[in-house]
Parts: sequence; structure tokens; C-alpha cells
Amino acid sequence: MRLSATRILVGSVSLMLLIAGLKRAISIKEYLKRPLSTAVKRCRPAAARGVPWRGVFAAGLAVNCVILRQRGGGGHGLAGGGRGGRGRENQRTISDHCTVKASGDHSVIAPEDIDTVGKIESTIVTAIKRGSEVYNYGDAKGCCQEYIDAMQKVQQLCAENPKFYTVQYTIDKMNMAIRSDDDPNFTDMAWALRRTLEFINSHVKGLKEVYTSTDTERLLFDFSDPTMPSKWYPVNDGVMGGASTSDLRFNSNSKQCTFTGTLSSVNNGGFASLRGAVKERSLTGLTDIEIEAKGDGRIYKLNVIGGPGADMGLVYQKDFKPPKDEFSTTRLSLTDFKPSVMGRSYPDAPPIDSKEIRQIGLMISKVSDSGGATPEFEYGDFRLELKAIRAIKADP
Repeated sequence: MRLSATRILVGSVSLMLLIAGLKRAISIKEYLKRPLSTAVKRCRPAAARGVPWRGVFAAGLAVNCVILRQRGGGGHGLAGGGRGGRGRENQRTISDHCTVKASGDHSVIAPEDIDTVGKIESTIVTAIKRGSEVYNYGDAKGCCQEYIDAMQKVQQLCAENPKFYTVQYTIDKMNMAIRSDDDPNFTDMAWALRRTLEFINSHVKGLKEVYTSTDTERLLFDFSDPTMPSKWYPVNDGVMGGASTSDLRFNSNSKQCTFTGTLSSVNNGGFASLRGAVKERSLTGLTDIEIEAKGDGRIYKLNVIGGPGADMGLVYQKDFKPPKDEFSTTRLSLTDFKPSVMGRSYPDAPPIDSKEIRQIGLMISKVSDSGGATPEFEYGDFRLELKAIRAIKADP
């Protein structure tokens, strides 16, 4: 078996992409879904032929570079419907949580970019159609050439535009892998190229949807959804040695969720929280957050997380006290959210940018959003009943 330095490099990069994707998943359940297991199965033949990096790269792409809600059919072809053999069922992949993360694409696309997005989408759709037909006739090499030509056209369309950095980054990585393989298996390559094109198409569609959205209100969390508890995870004072607990529970009778738990003073603890992910840039252009809830007389916090400081523990918080006897909608302006790190006020942080928000949090704490003591705070059980969380755009 021959392993050049370039192949080792590509294999290492691909493994890093796979690990990064695994780390970014919301829950392990997401990784038990079909797309990853399918990709791993496709890795084994490559590894058996003595080319293990191909398998790692295929798995990395499956996690990092596949389209959301890809639809296929039976048959051998990449688009389904061809001659017998390997088929694909309708599937929803995990790409919302695990995409290639590059340092660009920080800005929403401009009006002049909409035409570029349209050309990219047209190029990819046409290439996939032609490539699938060629593949179904048994010409995997010809299929690869269709996809490579399409990637080159897309790269030219995106040239020198930083708002399409992720597209260029993805194509560069694929080109590096192709150039490093002096004995390619064109069947494996065709599938990898197909997934790369699908990811690019999904990515630019997302940019366009954010730009063209005219929503003045967006539902972020509908707590009448019985699957909602699986979309949130706890962050309690146990990370600092405390013993407080929290959970999100669905009530099948009332068709709503409850943020509930117990605040403990053990080891000077005193906070419990939950976090749920929102789609990237889904709050772009929106200014306020509304929460429809019924409380227990306690003061809670609504947290938003995102931006360059998020990985360093920076959280933006706003106290609110929902009524005890009935559901009510509380509206909070993002300009009033206060930056905090580990419960301490961090006034030097920049204001939160709505398009950078990637998580919403619910919290109850002995520390207020300003860093002082929360009024009337008590240890013990708490209960916050929830109907919905929305993002809205305030009137000018």
C-alpha cells in the first residue's frame, strides 16, 4: 500500500472534519441516523482496498457536507431510479448541526449576490441531473467529470467574494483530495463530489433565504411539540460542583412544556438552565424576543448565545418575571440584554448581533442579569410553564 504525504494530510484533515462534526451535534441520537451509518458502510470497501483515507474522507463529507432534506429514490443512480443495486430512501441529514465551518460568510448577502446564488443553484442542479444520467449508464468517471466541471464553474462565480468563502473553502478541500489520489475509485469519488455539490447548494440557498425573508415574526420554539425536550440540554451549577437540577418536560394533557427542577445551595451553587439551538442566522434582522409563559413568582432569565465570544463563555441575559396565575407574553428587546461571563457582568463586550445568535437559553439563578443578587431568590423547586418563544422585528 502506498501512502504519500499528501494522502496522509488529506486523511488527517478529513478525520478532523469528522470529529468536528461529531462535536457539534446536538445529541448522540443525531449520529445514529441513517446518513452517517450509510457513509461508514461506504468507507469499509475503500479501507479494504488498502486506501483507508478515502473512507475517512467519505465519512467526513457525510457529516460535514451533505444537504438537508435530500430526496432520492430506488435504483443504482445517484439521483435514484436507475438500474438495480444501491438505492437511497428519503432522508433528513444532520447538516443543520454539522457543516463545514470556515472563517468567512460573516455578512448577509447583498442584492447583487442574489443573481450569483441563482446561477450557482442552476449550475449544480444541471450537473447533478447530467451526472446521474451518466452514472446510471455505468460511466462513473464521466459522472465525476460533470461534477468537477460544475465545481469549477461555481468557484468562478464565487471568485473574490468573501460572502461565499465557505463555498470556495469546500471546493478547495475537495480539489486537494482529488489531486492527491493517483489511483482513484470513480464510484467513491462520484458520491463524494455529489455530496459536496449538495452541501454547496444547501448553503447558498440558506444565504438567500436569510436575505429574502420578509418575516417580522419567527417562531423559534413551539412547546406544544412533544419532541421539544430532546432539543434542549441542561447547563446547571454542577459544572462548578453544585447540585442543582433542571429538565424540560412535556405534558401530554396540556400540550405544553415545563422548565422545572431544584435549586441547591450545595457548594455555594445556585443556578439551573437549559439551552436550545436555533438555525444559523435565523434571527437576522429581528430585534426582540417574546416568551409566552406562566411562572411561579420567581425571576427567570432569558439567555442568548452567539458571536465570537460564545466559545469563551460569553452569554447575553435579561431578567423577566412572568405572571403566576396565567399565561402572558413577555417581550424583551435584544438591546437590553446584558453580557455576562460565568455569572459576572462583562460590560466591555459588544452588543449582541441578532444574526450571530445560535442558541437560546432559559435560566434561574441567584445572580441577576446585572451581576448582583436576584431579588427574592430562594432555593428549592421551581416551575416555568412554556408555550412558545418567538423572535420579532420591532416597529421603526
